Amino acid sequence: MMQHRYDRIQETIEKLDLKVSKYWQNIFKTVKHLGVLKESGKMLLPENLPQAVDEVRYLYDETGIVLPIIIGGGPFYDDLPGFEKRKVGGLRVTPPSMMQNLYPAAMENLEMFVQALQNNSVPARAIMPDNFEVDFHEPVADSDGNLVDLGCVGDFKMLHGKPYLDVSSVFRSLDDDEVPVMSHIGYNNGTPLNLNATIFAAVVNLGLGGKKLIAVGNKAVKDKDGNTISAIYSRNEFNRLRQEGIFEDEGNLTTASGMELNIETGLMALDYMGPGHAYHLTEPKFSEAGIESSGLLEEMLSDGNGTIILKPYPIMDFGIDYMQNEKFIRLLNDSFNQIGKKVSEAYFSIVRSKLPTVHAAVDPNSKDDFKGFAITYPLGDALYIDKFGTHPDYEGIGVGQSIMDYLVRQNNKLIWRSDKSNPNVRFYERIMDHYEGTRMVTDDYFVYFVGFDTIDPIIVDHVARIPKTVSLK
Repeated sequence: MMQHRYDRIQETIEKLDLKVSKYWQNIFKTVKHLGVLKESGKMLLPENLPQAVDEVRYLYDETGIVLPIIIGGGPFYDDLPGFEKRKVGGLRVTPPSMMQNLYPAAMENLEMFVQALQNNSVPARAIMPDNFEVDFHEPVADSDGNLVDLGCVGDFKMLHGKPYLDVSSVFRSLDDDEVPVMSHIGYNNGTPLNLNATIFAAVVNLGLGGKKLIAVGNKAVKDKDGNTISAIYSRNEFNRLRQEGIFEDEGNLTTASGMELNIETGLMALDYMGPGHAYHLTEPKFSEAGIESSGLLEEMLSDGNGTIILKPYPIMDFGIDYMQNEKFIRLLNDSFNQIGKKVSEAYFSIVRSKLPTVHAAVDPNSKDDFKGFAITYPLGDALYIDKFGTHPDYEGIGVGQSIMDYLVRQNNKLIWRSDKSNPNVRFYERIMDHYEGTRMVTDDYFVYFVGFDTIDPIIVDHVARIPKTVSLK
């Protein structure tokens, strides 16, 4: 069953000419429930709904993916009597009087979306809010530090340090091969409560064991020139973008304050879901004739055309003796084998005298489950990156970037070299742009410097002369 679906996904990817990283290829093959779709209320507008439904239908028909959907309200609520536009901590203040009007509107939207799917031959089921028991949200501090009672806003129960929700009703729909559709409403002892739709989607995704949370109908993140920022690899990266001021200019192509809030919400969702998950923030494509694409197919079946937001695996440091760990040795060899190279059997005895450190990206639940690594040793007042690699099954989700970010925080000065034919050169060039580094060229290598005001030719020559410990297979 899983193999048949995987084959259909591959055929569709080829048909649509999409680029997919190895990590997502592996997920398509091994994970039953791939993710959750959060449809913005904008996608329910009459001019957008047919396209949104058609892409869900295409995904269902062509690949067999049955994608749970959580719908927002957005513009449908703007004219409701007593509608409160104020948000605190990303949550909309929802007085009981507002909830009286919001709840019927939310149920009407739910029925409308399910009916639209069914009318397009997509088996779909409305999962009613009383299936989701939640707590009242505690008061939240506003920007001035004052506690605000959010009213009829829900929060999720915690179990073993993670938000918990009974998703058995969603599983039943999936088992019956029907698309489960949910509103952003939960219940507390018979009282309907407003939920942040993105966080709700994240908690459902967590319960299903899915990997992708796709938000359709918002906007991708743009820089000040209007170019899409394809990935935000961590909260540190988000803070760096903040410092650069890209969220301060209301004239850029992101609605700055709204975009900042979308990213904050996505990062919060990833805190719940953990490393190895992705939050895809995309936007519809329009022409003079109207909407051409909601972005769902690209985000579900590939690395995406919008902004993918990721939570990095934690990085741990290990001493020289850990280099003999069997799993680490396997990762080292596999990372070089995939680019047609092998590590010399004498490597460990050669590098031992340099007092190296292994910096490894690890699964937080299993400290010897390595996703990527760097082996470094001191070179003057800098760190020399002697070996660097990512587990072949985890390429494309920011493991290498997070290790580099970690090393920069450990030591402002980094040096490493690469064969000119190394396929990782494009990644290293991005690192150079990211940290405003410098690349020097020798006969055989590119030599990279991060954190240096000036480059001493003697150091370049020294690095170029370091004996090779990697060869072609």
